[in-house]
Amino acid sequence: VGLFMGSAATIKWTGVSVILAYALAGFVLYLVMRALGEMLYVDPSVGSFANYATKYIHPLAGYLTVLGECISVGYGWYIRNNCSWFVSRLLVSRRSKLGNRRCCVSNTNIS
Repeated sequence: VGLFMGSAATIKWTGVSVILAYALAGFVLYLVMRALGEMLYVDPSVGSFANYATKYIHPLAGYLTVLGECISVGYGWYIRNNCSWFVSRLLVSRRSKLGNRRCCVSNTNIS
């Protein structure tokens, strides 16, 4: 299923061009991964790929790479913690509304 899940409407609307766009994007990603593999082979260093951006492009490129990664990880952490808080509050409020009913899975009280 993967990449084409839900893209039937897009393929119907645009025709073969969207498949060519997927192929082009996949080929570019393949080239980027090959380039990262070559850099890792030539200069095996400890760190992330931001080290290669700093060393081979510009220190600003490395800084922006690390900044983007930190924002991405921080946003994921924020969403994960707030969603878990919301779900736990929702479940606690639902359990309190059930009162002393017995659970159908086991013979224990829910509250």
